[in-house]
Amino acid sequence: MRNFIICVKGVNVSMVNLLHDLTQAIDKYNLDFDAFAYGQLKSKQWIIDELEAMNNPYLGVVFNLCGWYGLLPAMMFNARIKAKKIRSFDIDESCWMIADQMNKTHIQDEWRFKAIIEDINNINFETHTWEGWSNVAMDYISVTESPDTIINTSCEHTNDEWYKNIPSGKLVILQSNDYWAGDKHINCCFDFDDFSNRYPMKDVLYHGQRAFEKYTRFMKIGRK
Repeated sequence: MRNFIICVKGVNVSMVNLLHDLTQAIDKYNLDFDAFAYGQLKSKQWIIDELEAMNNPYLGVVFNLCGWYGLLPAMMFNARIKAKKIRSFDIDESCWMIADQMNKTHIQDEWRFKAIIEDINNINFETHTWEGWSNVAMDYISVTESPDTIINTSCEHTNDEWYKNIPSGKLVILQSNDYWAGDKHINCCFDFDDFSNRYPMKDVLYHGQRAFEKYTRFMKIGRK
């Protein structure tokens, strides 16, 4: 299966694809390298580690909110994560081409990944129709999908309206922090209790916090 690491004569094909797509993105675009900072990478790896510790629950169709450059999906595809498809939504129009390049291998796999320009407050988490640019059709194509899993690792960048729109039963993976000095951080949490109260879940599968140099990051995984 494509979602597992494939080794051919000792070569990790998935890692080769990831590094190739990343190199191409660096060559083609003027990237904000804060996306690859230690805290960013460790925070995303934290999600992967906890999912693997849960014996990798099936994520189905994943909506990754505030997806930025699509780094988390790229890391998930390179891990033993059971996801059918990943969609990366970001309102920043400069992000989608970079995210698509970062995950080009998986775009070419029948759009297993796709980045979309969208305000996450406008997403219908029951059944959502989005538009994505197709290099084959040389036009925008409409796709209608129902997400099984919703991920937002940037809750500090948004208000909480999107969370209220998520129906009960969906698997949700959330991260936020207490770094009020961060650029465009408009909705940080004061501590873990504040974070947990803002994003209630009926079935919490994991919750925790980790201290980084300038901030503490909070995470919850569970069913809303």
